[in-house]
Amino acid sequence: MMTDRIHQSWHAVVVCACLWTTACSSEKDPQTSEATHENLHDHSSLTTPSKTISFNEHVRPILSDRCFACHGPDADNQASQFRLDSQEASRMNLAQDGEPARYGIVPGKPEESLMMIRIQHEDPNERMPPLAAKKKGVSDEEVAILRQWILNGATYETHWAFVPPSKPVPPAVKQSAWIKNDIDRFVLAQLERQQISPSPEADQQTLIRRVYMDLTGIPPSPNGT
Repeated sequence: MMTDRIHQSWHAVVVCACLWTTACSSEKDPQTSEATHENLHDHSSLTTPSKTISFNEHVRPILSDRCFACHGPDADNQASQFRLDSQEASRMNLAQDGEPARYGIVPGKPEESLMMIRIQHEDPNERMPPLAAKKKGVSDEEVAILRQWILNGATYETHWAFVPPSKPVPPAVKQSAWIKNDIDRFVLAQLERQQISPSPEADQQTLIRRVYMDLTGIPPSPNGT
């Protein structure tokens, strides 16, 4: 008896959620193809001088994943005196006594920045990150992001967790008829930058199926629909 009541209550929750989803006829399709998802995170469109490179959004993830283990704040794992975890440390002169000055990052001059030289080095034994680190190499798109960041001055930003939130201005978009709220503007603006058309709105059966899977973790049975 108790099991039947729990089962009935659970289905009541599912039905309510499905009705709510169906009522939201203006909802956009929340799922895109895998290719679309990859395109939305493709930073290659950000690598021209007219585009803004954000340290927190575009650069920090690259440095954190490929560089900080050996060139970050952990003194026990420092592979050299070159550090990338702070702006001040990244500008330090790495030359030994009697050697010409050399710097890991030279703001505005990626061709003189040792970091850029090493991550693009033709010799795999000299290229960063090293083979022993067992990390994937820096991709062409990531190289372009780092290059543009240095051209822009290689400015660091406080970690996003310590930045007070602020309300951004919704971007202008071309397909304004698609917009239902300000969140849509940010989604559509990114789609338009990648020259991707929004997916058509899913039918009610598909929306109900998605809600059912979100709530139960399994697709609905033919009898359950």
